[in-house]
Amino acid sequence: MVDIIKMLTNKKCYPNKNSPKFIVIHETDNEDKGADAKRHAQALNNGNLEASVHYYVDDKVIYQTLDHKNGAWAVGKSYGTALIQGVTNYNSINIEICVNKDGNYTKARQNAIDLTKKLMKDLNISSDKVIRHYDAKKKYCPRNILDNPSLWIDFKNQIKNSKKDDKIIRYTIVYDGEVDKISAEVISWNYKEEEYLVCDIRDYKPGMTQNLYVVGGRACEKINSITKEKYTMIKGEDKFDTLYKALKFINR
Repeated sequence: MVDIIKMLTNKKCYPNKNSPKFIVIHETDNEDKGADAKRHAQALNNGNLEASVHYYVDDKVIYQTLDHKNGAWAVGKSYGTALIQGVTNYNSINIEICVNKDGNYTKARQNAIDLTKKLMKDLNISSDKVIRHYDAKKKYCPRNILDNPSLWIDFKNQIKNSKKDDKIIRYTIVYDGEVDKISAEVISWNYKEEEYLVCDIRDYKPGMTQNLYVVGGRACEKINSITKEKYTMIKGEDKFDTLYKALKFINR
C-alpha cells in the first residue's frame, strides 16, 4: 500500500464524537489539475473547505486529515431516502478519492481499496458496512463509481470477507410487494440456488450483483431512484401478464 501521510486538523469536525461502524467512499468531484490528495489536505487544514473527511487518496499517496475519534463533516445532509439507514458523521470513517485529470484515477481507486481493507482490519468493520455516499444519503457520489457500477462490484469483491452476506450474487431478482413475488420466483428457476437472490426492492443492496432483473411494474418504476446499475426489466400490463412474460423469459 502507498504511504499514509498525516496532516491532522481539528477544523470542520466533531472532536471526540466518532465511534466508527461504517466506511463511506466519496470522490472529490474536482477534476482540476493538481487537485490531488495533498492539495485537498492542505485546503482542509487551511480552513478553505466546507466539508471534511478522514482520508484523501490519489494515485501516489494517502493523506489522513482527521483522527478516527473525530467525526467528519461528510454525511450529515440527506438528499433522499437512504438505501442504508443509520449512517452519520458520528459513526463513520470517510474516504475521498481524488479525480484530478492529471492523476491516474484507476490507481487512486485501487489505493482507496487497499486503505479500506486496512481500516476494516484495524477497526473491525465488515465489508457490508463499506458503502458509498449515495447509499448513506442518496447524494450522487462517488460519481465515477455510480456512472460505472462495475467499479463498485470490483471494489466490493476486493474487500469482501468470508461472510455469506458480503458475497457478490450472480443473479438478483427484485420485485415490489407480494403481487409480483411469484413472477420473480419463476425467473429464479433458471439458476442454481447458490447463484441467485430473490428479494423485495426495499431490501435490495445496490452494487452487490452481477446481473439484475426487475420484475413487475411497481419495481420498474422505483428502480432508477435506487441504483444506476444496468438491469433487465420484466413486466406486463398486470400481474397475470407479468407472470406470462416471466414464464416466456425462462423458456426463451
